[in-house]
Amino acid sequence: MPRLEPLPLALLLALAVVSGCAGHTPKPEPYLTPLAWEARSPTYPGSVYLLGSIHVGSQVPRRLHPEIIDAWARAEELVVEVDLDAAAPQMAGTWVERALLPAGERLQDVVAPETWGQLSAHLEARNLDPADFQALKPWAALLRLARAEFEREGFPAEYGVDRRFLDAAAGSKPIVALESYALQLDLYDGFSFEVQELMLRDILQPEDPYQTSVLVDAWARGDEQLFLDILFPEGERWAAYRERFYYQRNEAMARKLGVLARDGKTRFVVVGVGHMVGPRGIPALLAGQGFRIQRIAQP
Repeated sequence: MPRLEPLPLALLLALAVVSGCAGHTPKPEPYLTPLAWEARSPTYPGSVYLLGSIHVGSQVPRRLHPEIIDAWARAEELVVEVDLDAAAPQMAGTWVERALLPAGERLQDVVAPETWGQLSAHLEARNLDPADFQALKPWAALLRLARAEFEREGFPAEYGVDRRFLDAAAGSKPIVALESYALQLDLYDGFSFEVQELMLRDILQPEDPYQTSVLVDAWARGDEQLFLDILFPEGERWAAYRERFYYQRNEAMARKLGVLARDGKTRFVVVGVGHMVGPRGIPALLAGQGFRIQRIAQP
């Protein structure tokens, strides 16, 4: 996929969407007010700004709330889940090591016939060749299919919030990664095939399983309750997934942020919004470490 040229984020995201004919001044769109917090330690100087991100986005930029732009300008470092640029040289090899089935095995042989039939029909309806998915483990097929779906709906990964900030930080701010690309793939690879197939079947439902447009709109408005309702529904069906994919990682990332804060630097943290919400989200865990947490950039 083509890379975006690095752009000054404060300029890129502060610009209103311009339309209409020459001489016409369009009405500015409201600011984006995604979930964002300032965390301050009672012991060390500096602030830790937390922005809940989504890993996909639209090509057309909209204006972030000025408080978020100001926080970015004050930050001495950018902190992300994974530094995609630093990881890039090893990503292809890491993917192959983890995503492919053992030689001689096929995806259609390790999932139920019904699942393979649904996947084949889903792919053919989108002019994708099922043969291209045969060597993949179920979780890898899920990720490849999800990315294709996001792009089809107009939300490609190269316009994701974390990608925008990585481009803005290039050459201007140090970048610190809380996780590695290999660790993130290991999370998926560590699920049983039963859970992997369950996740794959979910994306094959006729309705939009990720409710992408709903979540993108909720992100723009900073609707924490909607994220909790969609990402953390009641019931045990996804309990093991939530524990492994969210809660354990939240605890590890919050511990690392607590350690980083000891040097007193001001940091801007961009982590998936699912890791930020609720009583086991990163802001709540930092509060448990003694940080004073304040929501910023509210509607």
